[in-house]
Amino acid sequence: MKAHIGNYTSKFRQKSPAAWRIQGLIGFVFVAVALFSLPVAAQNGERWVGSYLFEETERLPKKSRKTDVAPFISFDVAVERTDNKLKGVFSVNGTQIFETYECSVVAKDDRLEFYYGRFVAEGAEDRRKFQKGILLFTLVEMREGQQKQYLFQAAAYKITRLNKAEQNRRIYFNKQ
Repeated sequence: MKAHIGNYTSKFRQKSPAAWRIQGLIGFVFVAVALFSLPVAAQNGERWVGSYLFEETERLPKKSRKTDVAPFISFDVAVERTDNKLKGVFSVNGTQIFETYECSVVAKDDRLEFYYGRFVAEGAEDRRKFQKGILLFTLVEMREGQQKQYLFQAAAYKITRLNKAEQNRRIYFNKQ
């Protein structure tokens, strides 16, 4: 059977409604497989890209608040995707400290794991001498109402709080 369209005669037969349904189903399956075959790690890792920050300032006695500069410390974690992998830069900056570490990062469900890569702070000495590939710490995503916070769980890297009264309190990073 030939289909006539204006002055043009097609050599192809018209498809039955069942054939159209089968073709549509095949197309749908193809698109679904293509979408869901993306690596789960890539889908999961994309939400973690960004900067995370925890800052602390030591509380000074009332007498010295006007004249002294309060010691401070800032922990900053920058996570980026390169070559389909997550990489992190962990920086510690404070009154008497400056450390920067490159890390490989693994995203697992509600957590990020940071593994030591190398020490990269120029002009500073790597006092800790971590073994390459060792787990430094983990950030676990937590919800506090509408706001997300990221609980710090120490492994090889421990954070010493400036405020001794808060030494046993949990440390939460905020995504910037």
